Amino acid sequence: MARRRASIVILMPIVGSSAFAQKGDQPGEIQPPLPAEMMAFDSPALTPEGSLASMRVEDGFRIELVASEPMVVAPVAMAFHPDGSLWVVQMPGFMSDIDGSRELEPNGSIVRLVDRDGDGRMDDRQIVLESLILPRSIAFHRGGTLVIEPPHLVWAQDLDGDGRAESTTIVASGFAGLESPEHAGNALTWFHDGSFVPSQHDAGFVDHGRGFAAFATPVEGQWGQAIDDFGRLLVTPNSDPLLIDLVPRWMAARTLGASSLPGVPQRVVEDARTWPSHLTPGINRAYRTGVLRDGRLAHVTSACGPVVNRDIVLGESMRGDAFICAPCANAVKHYRITEKDSGPVGEPVPVGGEFLTSTSERFRPCDLKIGPDGALYIADMSRGIIQHRIFMTSFLRAQVTARGLDQPIDQGRIWRVVPADRPLRARVDLTTADQAALVNHISGPSGHLRDHASRLLVERCRSLAPHPSGEDRRPDTTTVRALVELSRGVQVDPAVRHSAASTLMMLGAGDMDLIHALSLDRDARLRADAAIFAAGMLHGGQHVQACVATLERLAQDPARSVAIAALASLGEVQDDRDFIEAVGRLVATGGVLSDASRRAALASGIKGRSMLLLEWSLSLADGGDAGVRALAKECVGQVLAHGNERLNEALLALAARASSTQPQIASTMLDRVAAWTKPGTKDARVLRMHGQPVGWGELVAAGPRAVRAVAVLLDPQLSWPGRPGYFRPTVELSADQRGRLLYGNCVGCHQASGAGMPPVYPPLRDSPFVTGDPSRLIRILVHGLEGDLELDGVTYRGAMPAAPIQSDADLALLASWLRSQWGHASEPITPEFVSRVRAADATRTGPWTAQLLESATTVAPDR
Repeated sequence: MARRRASIVILMPIVGSSAFAQKGDQPGEIQPPLPAEMMAFDSPALTPEGSLASMRVEDGFRIELVASEPMVVAPVAMAFHPDGSLWVVQMPGFMSDIDGSRELEPNGSIVRLVDRDGDGRMDDRQIVLESLILPRSIAFHRGGTLVIEPPHLVWAQDLDGDGRAESTTIVASGFAGLESPEHAGNALTWFHDGSFVPSQHDAGFVDHGRGFAAFATPVEGQWGQAIDDFGRLLVTPNSDPLLIDLVPRWMAARTLGASSLPGVPQRVVEDARTWPSHLTPGINRAYRTGVLRDGRLAHVTSACGPVVNRDIVLGESMRGDAFICAPCANAVKHYRITEKDSGPVGEPVPVGGEFLTSTSERFRPCDLKIGPDGALYIADMSRGIIQHRIFMTSFLRAQVTARGLDQPIDQGRIWRVVPADRPLRARVDLTTADQAALVNHISGPSGHLRDHASRLLVERCRSLAPHPSGEDRRPDTTTVRALVELSRGVQVDPAVRHSAASTLMMLGAGDMDLIHALSLDRDARLRADAAIFAAGMLHGGQHVQACVATLERLAQDPARSVAIAALASLGEVQDDRDFIEAVGRLVATGGVLSDASRRAALASGIKGRSMLLLEWSLSLADGGDAGVRALAKECVGQVLAHGNERLNEALLALAARASSTQPQIASTMLDRVAAWTKPGTKDARVLRMHGQPVGWGELVAAGPRAVRAVAVLLDPQLSWPGRPGYFRPTVELSADQRGRLLYGNCVGCHQASGAGMPPVYPPLRDSPFVTGDPSRLIRILVHGLEGDLELDGVTYRGAMPAAPIQSDADLALLASWLRSQWGHASEPITPEFVSRVRAADATRTGPWTAQLLESATTVAPDR
């Protein structure tokens, strides 16, 4: 009887409306049923043995069970401790019923698993922390454990040696994850400068020995994060298989209003196709055209938990390759990574297939790690439901009900993939290793062991953590000498050289000789290291002239990835005059500023020096070349992004002064202001200033013809106290606060700055979709947007779901807030206008595309 009822639910078309409680439904969208033959199968919960039998792995490998319930339940993340044990984050509260009604119960935990006899199966289980609410990530630090338990980052310590952490200290707050577990900070990763950087969070953290300090980063990724042999972070934002940061992520968050820093992030994989081994109807929006291919998921829609194979145990040919989880396809994907001058490029292996697949709909890989033994470990949540309630559609809910995917919720598996014909590495305990042993592991083939050895060596030698003997040690000369030899050895593996060099820099033992040697290396990744290490020196005010000279040389490097690292690193020059002079020398050498990506890299480090650079540009003959003028335009954009009335006044005064001596620069500046204010268009906005800019009246009345023409066009959009029509807009505090709160639904993708995350999520700041036709913005919020979107020369391919907001009043508040932020001054939107847009689109049954929005009838705004 139950099965018969379920089939009726599936075969009935569903129309999104208030009658359906699923937040993932989009108003008016028809959710047609799939063909009956796609639904004619059961999806039973399998035993570990049955699940193993359902899997297939690429030839030359085999799959082994490492742990299963009750030893592990609902694993969502894992990390190997330096002693070789496996620590697992358990999140049984996630969607423990079809409504996610018990998510805030404190039933999460961190467990430590140990394989005593070395047979690959875990024998012991120790609860380290329990009674947690939706824990998300762990990382090891100073003999303790960093844990993301929203809203906090906690440092947990076992003070009495019983294996349980009885001491917890909050080191940071501000983590989301309680309301929307899919979109919040996770995957806390030890970076190769000693800091910890999470995925999908706006800050990283560094322990200076006196406590943690936070630093700003752009929000990247979704679930999971990997690091490669050269300290570059990789993320998998759901529908994009793999992105990489070519330079440290924080470099993209230094300058308000800067163009996106090239390479942060950069797409690694273009081919996002998937090849499941069975029909996959249980996808949230499988009813949409193109989601399925012959009844199977066509492209990744749940990419997560990436790892880079930084080892040789799986095979030398697979070293440096990437693996990602594809839980909606019930698969693990493999990408062959090739290094190019522009950065790494990935291709799927095998073509037209998957590295590992399962015919079980409940195989849900969500995190991957390369273990200290060299095997590939897979955290399998082993659940029917992995889509969170705030995104679930009625279509998916019907399938969950039909196949009983909401139960059981007490399963969980850890698997590993091992080579069929090669042994694994024996377990290693680094916690008692001395300095010489740690250096030996830094020189070894395992990236996992290299990172732990480097971190432990730095913590001990910088007095951040004691040696097991109790002795507080500094790096001895033998250790430093050994690391120097590794870092400079021409015949040494480049990955080892990077690890040794970064360890020296963290220890404070790096010097200009090291940076110079790396800057001349034939491996572009090591030359990029030299640039990034020089940035660290500059930040501390050390070896300024030598570092700047090195960076200026590397800015001319034929490898784009190196040049971008060098130009971005120049931003760490602390003295403004030194920075301006360096820019001047780059202009004199020619070519650097004419390339848009290299220019954007330099602009990322301007950090409040925009007006100084504009002043400098006035000293150049004829206003410099096209590259200089393009940089000036970037500087104007950065000034406008601050929304500071005094800065705006100074900017226009500078343009007025330049109009007689440097008309090309003046025109460039005013063109950029005009592009911001959009005079003469329906999207025009006002630029407010503290007072009338000096010389502005004279420019408008009788300035040089070419500059005056732009000034006259722009003049009606300028406002200052005492000028007719001046007003200072007031925003009701409660409305502003509510709009900011509603924007919390969007910030994970579009960031607090509104800058988005090119090439994955488009910017909202200065976007015509925000400041332009208000009916277009409301249509996107109500119905969503899909298909390719071209914006400022960047192609965005991900789909944006409708905003999870039901009331017209709240939609109006959010839209008005967006149109008043980041220097926007577009008219607010009323709930009545939202209602009229809804009525105009009453027959709309799916998301919009950019092309459809262009041809849609404009709804007249309120008068």
